[in-house]
Amino acid sequence: MSYSGGCETHSFRLCWPEPSFMESEPVQTNLEIIHDGPPDPCDAYPTEVVSFDLSPLKAAWIDSAVKAWHHCPAPAR
Repeated sequence: MSYSGGCETHSFRLCWPEPSFMESEPVQTNLEIIHDGPPDPCDAYPTEVVSFDLSPLKAAWIDSAVKAWHHCPAPAR
């Protein structure tokens, strides 16, 4: 991740709006990386490796799949 500044502490969050998973194989979704940083007067352009724990996203996908399966109406007879 690259950003302007360099004097203040910057952090990043991985967010997704209402987990809306696309019906695709493999499954896809839209993610946003949010930059939380105070005003930083420095002119540097630091670059750092940022990683995110995807287990909450996986849990949301599993939960949405289970709910969709449970809400599937029975076939007509």
